Amino acid sequence: MKFITKNSNYLLVLRSSQPAVPAIGQPSKPGISVRSDGSGQVNVEDEKICKMILESPQCKRGEILPVESEKDDPYADRRVSVEPQHATLEIEHGAIVGSVKPQTNVSFSISQKKEIKKMMEKTVPAMAKEMAKEMLKEMLKKENKNKKSAEEDNNEIKE
Repeated sequence: MKFITKNSNYLLVLRSSQPAVPAIGQPSKPGISVRSDGSGQVNVEDEKICKMILESPQCKRGEILPVESEKDDPYADRRVSVEPQHATLEIEHGAIVGSVKPQTNVSFSISQKKEIKKMMEKTVPAMAKEMAKEMLKEMLKKENKNKKSAEEDNNEIKE
């Protein structure tokens, strides 16, 4: 079964481990946990562990969700990378010459994306009409220049 988590490197402890107690003869008990990969996905084959995940409080709170396919990932646009972004310095002969800062990724919520789409649907047609008018004017100017230069060439040939 496949699960999706909010975080890209999520560790879900289903049963904590217990150390051995030699004084009373109790052996150690291993714990049960699942960790998501860098993309926030957890693939579990064992039905017992799947049942434990589904019954866990983290699943009930929505921190880890069962999904059918990767397309059903509700956290894909909000999940951040485990590796932080680094600023790199360029050094020549022991002196700092410049720095390269990574681009920050801007993510929008679902409601913000819907509002942006509505704004684009209103403004794009008007902008397209304006661009078409400007392009037509430029094309007519070029055509007129070409006609004038062709007429001048014809006049020179006649003379």
